[in-house]
Amino acid sequence: KVSEIQESAKRIQNMIISAHLNKDLEREIIEAYEKLCEIKKEKNTKVAIRSSATAEDLPSASFAGMQDTYLYVSTPESVIEHVKKCWASLYTPRAIVYRNQMNIPHRNVYMAVVVQAMVRSKAAGVMFSVNPITGNENEIVIEGTWGLGEAVVSGRVIPDHFVIDKNTKKVLKKQIAEKDIRMDWDPSTGTVKELPVFPQFRKRPSLSTAEIGVLVDYALKIEKHYGIFMDIEWAIDKYEGFPEKIKIVQARAETVWNVKKGKLQTPESAV
Repeated sequence: KVSEIQESAKRIQNMIISAHLNKDLEREIIEAYEKLCEIKKEKNTKVAIRSSATAEDLPSASFAGMQDTYLYVSTPESVIEHVKKCWASLYTPRAIVYRNQMNIPHRNVYMAVVVQAMVRSKAAGVMFSVNPITGNENEIVIEGTWGLGEAVVSGRVIPDHFVIDKNTKKVLKKQIAEKDIRMDWDPSTGTVKELPVFPQFRKRPSLSTAEIGVLVDYALKIEKHYGIFMDIEWAIDKYEGFPEKIKIVQARAETVWNVKKGKLQTPESAV
């Protein structure tokens, strides 16, 4: 029953969030965060805290977005709190139901948490090293918008759409959307929220030709490293120079064409 799953999920999540971390682990996390602050030369530097579950990105099972991501987290105490929240998100009702549907045993799922420096995104989005619509493995598809990539991943905006030839690196197709809103950090409220895009930027491409070129190079390298089609999240830092400002924040196995073309097995056969 839905009500039973919701109640069980709530109890499990509360147990995880209220639990005290092992002192050695807590110290290691805080020391690593403080070292990052030193590298960034900023006290209480802001970080993104992301899930990395063992079952999150199994081929043919798209767990993307089911576990929580927390953006613009700062202070050691807040980092510890949100690491636990990220672990607890492994047991949201949605994640539990999906694992049941995909025949993935709950006892076989583990959660790692990634803490990474926050990219102060001018633009962000997703990229596929295979055309996710047609399955053409000679094409790379990039989608992007202004602000944080959450707007693209959550479907809140229609993103710019670029199709690139993997061999020649030429842009084959370009569709520039009218981007009225962006997800971004609001200093006045201290939260990530939906904000308007300035009129002069609404019909402007979120990526330049040079930025597309760097992203394509990243896609080729990442695909070569893993040997499969990849689903990649990227962001461009508004304060850094080119090409250092272009960041890859996450990469996972693409979940449709890898299975259809026999590059990876299905979750059912992997369990």
